[in-house]
Amino acid sequence: MRPLGDLIVLELCRAGTPRHLRLAMAMAGRLVADLGARLISVVPPEGDALTAVPPFAGNGASTVQLFLTMGKEVLSSEDDSTIDQAVEALIALKPAAVIVAEGDPDLVRFARAGIAAITLATWPEGSEEDRAGAPINGFGIMAAGGILDIIGDPDREPLRLGGHQISYAAGLSAFTALMAAVAQRDLDGRVLDARISLIETAVWMNWKAVVGAAEGDSYPTRRGDKAGFPVLRCKDGWVALVFTPMQFDRVRAMFPDLPLVDPSALPHAQRAAALTKTVAPWLAERTRAEIYAEARQHGVPLGPVYTPAELLDDEQYLARDFLVGGGSDDGMLFPRSPMTWNGDRLPDRASRKVTLADVVEPTA
Repeated sequence: MRPLGDLIVLELCRAGTPRHLRLAMAMAGRLVADLGARLISVVPPEGDALTAVPPFAGNGASTVQLFLTMGKEVLSSEDDSTIDQAVEALIALKPAAVIVAEGDPDLVRFARAGIAAITLATWPEGSEEDRAGAPINGFGIMAAGGILDIIGDPDREPLRLGGHQISYAAGLSAFTALMAAVAQRDLDGRVLDARISLIETAVWMNWKAVVGAAEGDSYPTRRGDKAGFPVLRCKDGWVALVFTPMQFDRVRAMFPDLPLVDPSALPHAQRAAALTKTVAPWLAERTRAEIYAEARQHGVPLGPVYTPAELLDDEQYLARDFLVGGGSDDGMLFPRSPMTWNGDRLPDRASRKVTLADVVEPTA
């Protein structure tokens, strides 16, 4: 069963759409497609911006694009008039919603047709003019939102985090807004539009900084080896030492021969450093598997750090069939939506290229 099997949703990409917005749009559409909606992704004649997002498969295809287009019908327009025709065709099919980037020229048309518009934007509403022409990308948004100040060494420049966290988080917010719009439409027929700003998404993700600023505190900030949850060397890699103050008895039981000091007895700034200095030699002599087994035995939420390649053989990933084929010629595996519907795993669907005729009269 596909929970959104009766919905049609348009993902409308325009020429010049910034990469960080395109990624967010595509993630929102991917989630909708995973739940069974007919997701039609219209890309401009210049091509989809996702094709240039690394890493690339052996055949030169963007693995990010392969991942984000799974389950979608991709309509590549030949020129701008083809986009206009596709929009008209989809409006006639009475879609539930359209996912667009800020400044889309057809927002008025969607409103007149009673179609909910879910708009992805860079800046908060009302600040666009002040920021007009200011170059920014996903990395800059993470910096502006304070995300780069959460982890790392204060004596080094901020590090780029892996992946596209801000865009994907904004895509999840857009998906949530789209679901709210569908629910409202079914409830009383009202059409709800939504605007999701990536900068505001970053601030929402880093909400502790907002609270800290309101209270006159700069927390959180990069603290290096003084971080609350230090990542430490072990014999074959790294492990993250994570626990709450209420779990300290379990930590003490895990290291019975070490002179551990209860963190609550120390000033907050000294807690992590004191613990790290004591347990680091013990961890350095053991492998991740040995440390993880010991931590599980004592109920300590310690996390070994794995590489993506190692996760291919992870027993939890295998048991949940989390990685599936994405239609790549290289036989690559991609994450699937980690959910079930009425106890059953949602069906996987490969992406397919369509023509305008397919949009109007879909083939089986």
